[in-house]
This record gives sequence, C-alpha cells and structure tokens, in this order.
Amino acid sequence: MDEHGERVCRAAATYASAADHYLRSALDFWDRYGTATVERLGLRPGKAVADLCCGTGSSAIPAARAVGPTGRVVAVDAAGPMVERTRARAAQQALANL
Repeated sequence: MDEHGERVCRAAATYASAADHYLRSALDFWDRYGTATVERLGLRPGKAVADLCCGTGSSAIPAARAVGPTGRVVAVDAAGPMVERTRARAAQQALANL
C-alpha cells in the first residue's frame, strides 16, 4: 500500500473508532452545520446529491429531506461505522432516498 492509501486507512480507522460519539449532544453542532449548509444549497425536489465524507449523515439527512422521495442522496465515507450510523438515522426517519 502506498503512503496515500496508508493515510486513508489511518483516517478511516480514527473516524470509525469515534463514530459512536458523533451523535452525542456535545457534538450536535455537526447536525446544525449540516442543516445550514444544505439550506444554503437551495436543493429542490427530484435532485441528485453526493455527500462525500458523510460522517453520520449531518448533511446527507437534511439533503434527503430537501430532495424528497423523487430525489436521491448517495452518502460515502471511508469509515464504515459512520456509514452505518447514517443508514440507521435515515431508516429512523423513513428516508428511503438516502
């Protein structure tokens, strides 16, 4: 593995180990910033969105709400546990478009 690949693996492992902490109230600023960012984008129903480094879905969740059931949000993260939390949050909110 080259140096870049090693850095990606190290970063993914770091974020994966912290994934459980991202939904705690001390870190709820991620959701506030994600919502504010999506509001500034002016997304409309039916649009397609990609969220790279999605974390626990702080931007992907409000984007999925904004584009509605006719839109689609693809959320990607190198840390698998982050994606798992995004999926769980989307399921809780019945966001089948994420």
